[in-house]
Amino acid sequence: MKISGNHFCQKGREPMCFTFPQMPEKLTAAEKTIMEYMIGHKEEFIFMSIGQLANTLNVSDATISRFARHLGCEDFKHLKQVVMEQTVQKGPVQKIANTIRTGNGQFMEKWIEQQQYNLKKTMELLEGLAPVRGEDLVILFGFSKISAEGSIILEYQKSAGYQTLLFTGQFYQEEEKQADIKLFVFRGEENEYHSMSAPAAVVDALVVSVSSQLGAKAVENLDNVRKLKEKYSKKM
Repeated sequence: MKISGNHFCQKGREPMCFTFPQMPEKLTAAEKTIMEYMIGHKEEFIFMSIGQLANTLNVSDATISRFARHLGCEDFKHLKQVVMEQTVQKGPVQKIANTIRTGNGQFMEKWIEQQQYNLKKTMELLEGLAPVRGEDLVILFGFSKISAEGSIILEYQKSAGYQTLLFTGQFYQEEEKQADIKLFVFRGEENEYHSMSAPAAVVDALVVSVSSQLGAKAVENLDNVRKLKEKYSKKM
């Protein structure tokens, strides 16, 4: 076992290296046990709860939580996400892991709720597109790929005539998925944690820029929003 910077490498036939937000100079005996199990049983680890891992290694939940924080992670859930992103970058394994991780053990109930949400979200999308006209601008976020909803928006644009602005992390999009305006925003390397700090900063900058262009009209709109909040906030 070798620690270098924020990297942990395990020797063997196929050396495995992982990068964490931070790495302590030394690990306790319990932390070494957790680390070795995590790297040696990657696939099993990303599907385990903190309680299951604690029982397997005969350590406490608190020890695992401290271990996650020592590696610069917010909690055990974040630690699993870091490992998963470096273990199975793409494909069905990651998709299944994400689904199970959000189910909290109630898989059937959560699955049905998720499908209901998906259907409702799709219907809200179509209802929202109906009144959009040529003078409107539709903003999309598709950093790694264009979603099914995004594809619908870009396709319907051809007949509705509105313009589109796409926030993306890719330099190239297929011709049929091109937006009128494309803003490239870098969120980190492929194997790093992808933060929304850069996109949020760009959005803030655009808001300020548009407000500057609108001048007094922008302030007037904000004042109207304030008045509506004062009038109706207690009824909501």
